[in-house]
Amino acid sequence: NFDSLNVALKHHVPISTCCSGVYGSDIWGYTSAATGKEWALMCYSTGMSAVDVQTGDVVTAPGFTSPLSPWKDIKVFGHHAYYVTEALDQPGIVVFDLSGLDSDPPSISDVGPAAIDNGGGPESSHNVVVDEVSGYLYRVGGWNDNKNV
Repeated sequence: NFDSLNVALKHHVPISTCCSGVYGSDIWGYTSAATGKEWALMCYSTGMSAVDVQTGDVVTAPGFTSPLSPWKDIKVFGHHAYYVTEALDQPGIVVFDLSGLDSDPPSISDVGPAAIDNGGGPESSHNVVVDEVSGYLYRVGGWNDNKNV
């Protein structure tokens, strides 16, 4: 139990259930435009899972693993999720198609790395931000050759 104002705990999903037993690093929401169904997108040290807010069911992208790192972030624009990490072996921004979460059974597709122009800088990022008005996505922070970016 915990005190809260205008917040209702729907489910408690143990980290071992949603996140391969490792710690979490970020959470973001996704609401399907087609069905109105809500999902919590949970980042953890080696990947990402979607948790159904109503049932607590967990969906992962098959075959997707991310380099081990405590720094992950994810944002949504439309039915795509944009995933970043500061891990040095990460291919920039990984794009997931979330439209399969409306299927039975629900699924997430790993679209793959986004084509990005990093100007010769690092491909790792600490955070990602989406301007929902313009549709622009911004990578924020990162690490390369012991220099903050």
